[in-house]
Amino acid sequence: MPAVVAAALLLTALPILNGSCARPKHEVSASPVTTAKGVTGPSSTIVIGRAPSPGAMTSIQVPILAYHFVDLAPVQGRWGRRLTILPATFEGEMNYLLNAGYRTITLDQAYQALTGLVKLPAKPVIITFDDGGLDNYTVAFPILLAKKLTATFFIPTGYVGRKGHMTWEQLASMSKAGMRIESHTVHEVDLRALDSTRLSDELTMSRADIQQHLGVKVRFLAYPGGKYDSGVIAAARASGYLACVTVTPGTALSLDNVYAWPRLSVTPWETVAGFEKALP
Repeated sequence: MPAVVAAALLLTALPILNGSCARPKHEVSASPVTTAKGVTGPSSTIVIGRAPSPGAMTSIQVPILAYHFVDLAPVQGRWGRRLTILPATFEGEMNYLLNAGYRTITLDQAYQALTGLVKLPAKPVIITFDDGGLDNYTVAFPILLAKKLTATFFIPTGYVGRKGHMTWEQLASMSKAGMRIESHTVHEVDLRALDSTRLSDELTMSRADIQQHLGVKVRFLAYPGGKYDSGVIAAARASGYLACVTVTPGTALSLDNVYAWPRLSVTPWETVAGFEKALP
C-alpha cells in the first residue's frame, strides 16, 4: 500500500483534534490569507481523514530551521550560549533567505503538499522556535513581521507567563499576526522517561491550553530536546498530532517519517556560508 494512502487511512482512526472519538471530514481552504500586518500564510482549515489527491507526493525537500533564542546576551542555563543567536545574525539569516528566493511556509502547508492538496513555492522553508522565550516576542517577532515572514513557535505551556517567557497575551498577538503556535508539551521534559498517564497529560494538556487561550487548532509537536522513541510516537499519534519535529538533521519530509520530521538546528557559530550550505 503506498505510504500516502496508508497514512491517510491511519489518520481516520485517530481521535479528532478537539478530543472526541469521531473524526468528521473538515472543510479545506488552501488559499492564502493576509493578516493586517501583511504576513501571508494558509488559512487555518485542513482536511483530516481524507484520501490523498492525485497530486500527492511521497517526499518533499523542505528545510525546517530550528531556533531557540534571539538576544544580545545568552539566556541563563547550561545550554544558553549554544542556543542564543544575536539579533544581527538572525536578521542577516532572514535577509539571506529572502535574497536567495526562499519563501516561508507552515507545517500545515508541508503536510498538505504531501497529500496533494497544495503546491509549494519553488524554495520553501519553515522557521521554527522552541521553548517560548520572551525574546521570541521582543526581538525575533518584530524582525519576522518587518520582512513579512511566518514562523512556528513551539510552546511549553507550563512556563507561559513565567519570568523570561512569553505571556498568553503576547502569544495571541503573534497568532493574530500570522505566526503559528504549536505544542512543546507542558513542562518540556524527556517524554521517554514518563509513564503512560503523565505522557498523555503532557501531550494532551499542552494542546488544550493553547487551543483554549488562543482559539487555534494545535496539530504539531516538537519533542523536548528532540528525544523520542516508539512509545512517544504512539502517544503523539493517539493524542491527535498530525506530525512531530525532531532535531535530527535533514530536510526530507514524508508521510513515512511524519512523527519524526528532521530539522536544521541553527547555532550562534553558524556563518553565512555554513547557513547557505545547510540549505537545499
